This record gives sequence, C-alpha cells and structure tokens, in this order.
Amino acid sequence: MKKLIFIALILMGAWQLQAQDQNTDNELKTLMGPGSSNGGYGGIDVRYGMLDGRDAVILGARSAWVMNHSFAMGLAGYGFFTDFEREKGNGLYHNLEGGYGGMYFEPIIAPTATVHFTIPLFFGVGGVAYTSSEHNWNDDPWYNDNNSDQQIYVDDWDSFFIFKPGVEVEVNVFRFFRLSFGGYYNMTTDLEMVPVKSSALEGWEAGVSLKFGKF
Repeated sequence: MKKLIFIALILMGAWQLQAQDQNTDNELKTLMGPGSSNGGYGGIDVRYGMLDGRDAVILGARSAWVMNHSFAMGLAGYGFFTDFEREKGNGLYHNLEGGYGGMYFEPIIAPTATVHFTIPLFFGVGGVAYTSSEHNWNDDPWYNDNNSDQQIYVDDWDSFFIFKPGVEVEVNVFRFFRLSFGGYYNMTTDLEMVPVKSSALEGWEAGVSLKFGKF
C-alpha cells in the first residue's frame, strides 16, 4: 500500500506541475523537432539508506541524454554495502553488499528555473551477497588483511530486479553544473537468501547528486 501511495503522489505531483507549465498560445511542443535542443550530462550519486534494517551507503554514477531541456534518459550503476552486525553464537560479523545497473528516465519540471524538480525512474538488475568475517571492519578501518584467517566469506547470494522511483530538487548552480537533493524508494523482487529477509533491499534512501554537462 505504501508503494502505491508513493507512486500515486509522484504522478499526481508531476501532472499538476506540468499542467501549470502548459503553453497558452496553443503551439504544439515536442521533444524532438524545430527549435528543439539536445544535450547530455554525467553524474555522481552519494546516498544513505536502510537495507535489511541496517545503515547502508549507496554510491553510483549515471549518464544521460537530455532532450529539449525537459526529459533525460540514460544508464546508471550503483554499489552498496551495509553496516556490519555481529551474530550471536559464532561471533562472526555479517553485512550485505552488492550492486545493480540499468536504465532510467527523468522528466524535468520547469528546467529553466533556478530551483526545479525532476522525477527519476530507474529500472535495473543486480546482485547481492551476504558476507561474514571474524573482523569488525567498522572498528578498525585501517586494518590490513594479510592473514588468511581474516578474510571475508560469501555465505549466500542472489540476483534481483529493481524499480526505483524518486523525486529530486535540483539547483542550476552553473550552466554546466547542477546539484540535486533527492528521496527514492527501492522496490525489488524477493530475495532467497538465508538468513536475509526477502524484502531486505526494499526501503527509502536519500542523497545528493552532482551533474555535469549540457542541459
């Protein structure tokens, strides 16, 4: 139900903003045609979220083709890892790590305004691993693993499909640089990993994006 409400709010907001921005001179506007423009950008994404009930860092990059300033489409890839958690009994530390990639589509609302909105919709496929280690990497980030009995082991792994809708507030800092602050929701197919929940990768995330290019 929460997912449906979130998608409905995105679509309603996009429709209302687009309706307010409609041209009143009855001139037909198209993405491609006379007077249209083409550009592109590359971006870096840094995000924070909760995966399997743990703090998680999500890092990624994307590249896009921008059509008529108002719509972008392209490719994106992300990697993620969660905080380590110690398992009672055997004393091992566990976490989730993996990545995914795919396509995204990004309507841009009022792109010429200094501050405006975008609605990125990402579709992709990825993989995740449930790992274990005897060492708590969070306590000693400078730890140098030269001992064979201090390795990270993959206990289980699985692949998944992901759909990630989001909303970004975007600022035109320079003509070639935009800064975005966004919120996103991960929807994935069920995972089959022990002892990870089937919905471990689903949930909210927030982050910042740096975009460089011709918009």
